[in-house]
Amino acid sequence: MFKIAFLYIISIISFLAGIVGVVILATQLLNVGYGFDLRSIEINETNQIAGILQGVIGTIWIFTTISLLFLTNELQKKELRATNKFFQQQNDDSHYFNLINLFTDIQRNVELLYEYIDRSIDPIDNVIRNTTIYKGKKYFENAAWCVLAFFEFCETSSEKTKTYLQNCLIPFGRNSDIANSIKARSEFNSDLDFCAYNLDKIRPVFILETYDYVSLFIEILKFIAIADRKDLYLNYIRGVLSPMEQSFLFYMLLADVEGVKIAKELKFFSKLPSKLLANEVHVKFYQ
Repeated sequence: MFKIAFLYIISIISFLAGIVGVVILATQLLNVGYGFDLRSIEINETNQIAGILQGVIGTIWIFTTISLLFLTNELQKKELRATNKFFQQQNDDSHYFNLINLFTDIQRNVELLYEYIDRSIDPIDNVIRNTTIYKGKKYFENAAWCVLAFFEFCETSSEKTKTYLQNCLIPFGRNSDIANSIKARSEFNSDLDFCAYNLDKIRPVFILETYDYVSLFIEILKFIAIADRKDLYLNYIRGVLSPMEQSFLFYMLLADVEGVKIAKELKFFSKLPSKLLANEVHVKFYQ
């Protein structure tokens, strides 16, 4: 902008200086008694005057011409940059929403069938079975409760939280073996290391599409990190995710060092309520 403004000023000043020069020369010629008559033209005098005008005024206006050439070039480059930025933004938007579409496809289509005996209907006949379908957001929200139960048990190791964890694990086909495999906190240097290590105990519970879901979410964060419209993209993906899904991703990302780093830089989980964490101190994982 400074360069363009400078060229504007130079071109205007040099042009006006040329006009002023013409006026001054004309005034001086009139003052010395020079008169211009088409019926009687003095070639020598006219040539001298033309030479003066060409030498002085022409030189001044050369600066005008050069500055206008540079100004035109700068304006063209500015317009080209604006055009490139516009098309780049369109490409970014297109790529971002393609990622979002892939993400929401997984989000909508993931499905878990859970068959169970409903003893409230007939406590004697064990043959009667019902089926619950965990699909889409419902699947991820139940997975989130499972993860929260897991980390609550990691924090307390009480029988109450162990029973709750076992109940949460039943639809996913797992039970007490996970609770019994958790390592002690004393073996780790930090809460983050402790949670990241034990996360590997709970991750195999979930169906394969869950890994695609988490991996694609990390790719979305990576793209947002290098995009110009970070705030817009962040607000949009937050709107796509329910609070429980954000809680689920909060913990699932702990297995990916780069994912944690990017989420921390973007402050993605800064608006996640602490009540949706297994322990309020876990909020520091992304600070």
